[in-house]
Amino acid sequence: MGDSRSDFIRMCALTCICDDYENLPIIWKGVTQFAWALRPVQREIEKAIEELIRDGCAHAYDLEPTPDPPSPVRFEMSEIEDLWYYATPKGLEQNEDEKLWREVESRISVTADLVGWKEIRNLRGELLFQLEKKPGMPDFKNVDLREANMRGLDVTGIPLDYCNLAGADLQSARLYWSVLLGANLEGANLEGTNLKGANLNSANCRHANLRNADIGQDDLGGASMIYGADFTDANLSGTIFENALYDAETKFPAGFAPPARRRYDWRAPQK
Repeated sequence: MGDSRSDFIRMCALTCICDDYENLPIIWKGVTQFAWALRPVQREIEKAIEELIRDGCAHAYDLEPTPDPPSPVRFEMSEIEDLWYYATPKGLEQNEDEKLWREVESRISVTADLVGWKEIRNLRGELLFQLEKKPGMPDFKNVDLREANMRGLDVTGIPLDYCNLAGADLQSARLYWSVLLGANLEGANLEGTNLKGANLNSANCRHANLRNADIGQDDLGGASMIYGADFTDANLSGTIFENALYDAETKFPAGFAPPARRRYDWRAPQK
């Protein structure tokens, strides 16, 4: 194995390609969400893909329209952005090795130097969350962050699934690629917040201030998802929804003209 950082990024990249064919942008986004505190860059993702193929854990594919089933193609780094990737049986077995996962993650230590902050307090100064000095990635899922003061924080890719962020101050925060699935953002201040490429599926955004927030596509052309999100009585003045994906369950304020793009219900299998 290599160093702990590259090993963990490699394992995260492998996870991303174990249930479907994925390309570089999708893998990069997935790794950022798994390893958010490491702030992985494109070159690290490319190296992980290259190593997975070299070690027989993944194949590269050219998914051009054809009546034949996809077959592996020769991998060239110069074509990495044009190809798709899927795990081999060896890769699938490695991904399911819980002992290996624990070993790799145990060598990861997240510090304030990496993420740029060490704790989150509420608007009254009371401590809500603190980065602990222990191995592994911090877990924010289901954390109670009501009235949290997260103004201006960079929380790129952080999984905030089902977090209670009601009344939180997230003005001008960077929530790029963050997962806010089912999160409670009722009454939160998200003015000017970067939510490009974020997952807001089923999020409660009632009465939230999203003035001038950007819920548009990310820098790689990937869409934000707002399937089933509830924006009832939210302030959407100047909010950007460029190519955002939503469905019939998404609720917008009365009189608000929905964004132009729409897709089928996200809960339905898309195989």
